[in-house]
Amino acid sequence: MKIIAVSTSLRAGGNGDAAVHAAAEAARAQGAEVEELFFRDLKNIQFCRGCGGCKQEWGKGCVIDDDVTPLVNKFYSADGYILCGPIYMTGFAAQFKLLFDRCAGLTRKMDRSAMPNRPAPGAPGTNQPGPGAPGMAAAKASSAPAGPMETKTARVHNGTVNSQYEGTPKRFVLISTCNSLRDDKDIPRAETMAFQFKDVGVKEWRMVCVPGCHPFDGGGKTEENQAICAQAGAWAAGA
Repeated sequence: MKIIAVSTSLRAGGNGDAAVHAAAEAARAQGAEVEELFFRDLKNIQFCRGCGGCKQEWGKGCVIDDDVTPLVNKFYSADGYILCGPIYMTGFAAQFKLLFDRCAGLTRKMDRSAMPNRPAPGAPGTNQPGPGAPGMAAAKASSAPAGPMETKTARVHNGTVNSQYEGTPKRFVLISTCNSLRDDKDIPRAETMAFQFKDVGVKEWRMVCVPGCHPFDGGGKTEENQAICAQAGAWAAGA
């Protein structure tokens, strides 16, 4: 099993890198081959032009000749995905959004009937870890939007995608690092991004929302957050 793990943090060794590495190491412990990549290492970066060239022949990839295209092309053949981005000003930072926009070619065409199933608030699988996932008890279960965090424990959301993919189902992990948690924004973000990966095989997604300015350097629930990210990585590898 090959998993692509991407940190879009522009701060080397920051929260995003720590979260991705914890997830990647757990996936490796499950026997997966994990390639850790850092968006900041790319030098030639261009925006999506909305030209539709990536839709002309599915699987061929983006027509733009830059450093982002080889990264996105790795997603076609991967068996699992771990993506992480910081939340700035209520939304994913520009570099993460740029990467996501460039993934447009992963979806063959818009099929709204295949949009992800969003469970009702409080339903099993919503804002809580998957069944039997050890070390995940620290994930908060409230579905109410939250302001600045009193604690710095990550929150977990799970969902599915009604993909028509006929091969081995794949899993998609999205990690966000932010100062507050807003379920009304976080869940749609995960749904939309997992849907973008449906035609390469994603049928299940997990989002880990890590709040607080210092969740991995001793300023918050460091060990708990590392365990939650690690469990997400192991889940991506089939655990």
